[in-house]
Amino acid sequence: MKRKELSIINSIMENAREAGIIQQSANGSENQRGILHIQGKDVANFSSCSYLGLETDGRIKAAMIDAVGRYGSQFSCSRAYVSHGFYEELNVLLRQIFKAPVLITPTVTLGHQSNIPVLVGENDAVILDQQVHHSVKSAVAMISGDVGKLSLVKHNRMDRLEAAIEELHQQYEKVWYMADGVYSMYGDVCPIGEVYQLLDKYENFHLYIDDAHGLGWTGRHGAGYIYSQVEHFHPRMFFTTSLAKSFAAAGGVMVYSDEETMQKVRNCGGTMTFCGPIQPAVLAAAISSAYIHLGEGIFTR
Repeated sequence: MKRKELSIINSIMENAREAGIIQQSANGSENQRGILHIQGKDVANFSSCSYLGLETDGRIKAAMIDAVGRYGSQFSCSRAYVSHGFYEELNVLLRQIFKAPVLITPTVTLGHQSNIPVLVGENDAVILDQQVHHSVKSAVAMISGDVGKLSLVKHNRMDRLEAAIEELHQQYEKVWYMADGVYSMYGDVCPIGEVYQLLDKYENFHLYIDDAHGLGWTGRHGAGYIYSQVEHFHPRMFFTTSLAKSFAAAGGVMVYSDEETMQKVRNCGGTMTFCGPIQPAVLAAAISSAYIHLGEGIFTR
């Protein structure tokens, strides 16, 4: 980012901060659903990504308290060496939800940073949706000098996407489209049915999609917006999502169509080796939330 752009962004953010619009701190002894206490006032909270309100569910809180009592505040070890046993339990439950192999990462951002450098090759082309999440763009920036072609396509314009695929698919080994399931800024959704048609039409076309804002509130067992719209997990789709929003825990989930690719990312993804783990209490929260999602009560919720 250029200095002039940084100066403009910094000025906008400073104005908003001084006006009391951003970077606020919420006070209060209790979590009141939908209400925050800021600068002496109770205000309505329209910023929450906890779409089901599970953070106050008694089962999740009890699981976290039990985990702290049994294991303490942290399990400090590289996952390349050894992981807490909660990872294995959570992995089994998430596989039931997504019906596919998964990797659990400390955050979705770190998941992208493990995934994308391993999945995308030197002779591949990457097409980014104009509104794809910053975390995906940042991971792609890490490999921008090592891919055959990198381009943007106007947001959700499937006609322009297909035109780009037509131009690229014979020149490059794989053509990737990177998009969101539910877009965090616009609140609109990926036209996944049309993208699936393109996946079926072009044999070397691949989809990398982040459905962090789609998880929990829709789809069978809350598997997310994309899962709610398709009949099968396409073998050339790579799906990612977040446990830090509707799931009421923390961490990212990377979903794969086959075990071999999952294991390759686990072996070679940088943040799988060099980043810290999710701590026991938060893993326990995710496990409890997964059981809630796999039960019938989630549909009422």
